[in-house]
Amino acid sequence: MAPRNARLAALQRHLLAATPTAAAVPDDPIAEPRMGRIDAAALREFVTALLVAKGSEPAEAETVAAHLVLSNLKGHDSHGVGMLPQFAAPDPTPHSQGSAG
Repeated sequence: MAPRNARLAALQRHLLAATPTAAAVPDDPIAEPRMGRIDAAALREFVTALLVAKGSEPAEAETVAAHLVLSNLKGHDSHGVGMLPQFAAPDPTPHSQGSAG
């Protein structure tokens, strides 16, 4: 499990290094932090690694990551990578796959 966690940590460092830090305007005491941009491919790779580290199969993780990042790119942020905490959190309720009866 350590190699997965090491890869995830390396991807996180890469994303953070590629994102400009928030900088307030010195003359404006209530200035909002500025949002940086993250490369979509790097974000997709990070999300995939996170989901695999949490137990998803690689192919499933790639599909989910692609859809989440695409949602952000299309402006549907409520359905993008912000949903990761829900997907990556442990789920104590067993679910069955397939159609409901």
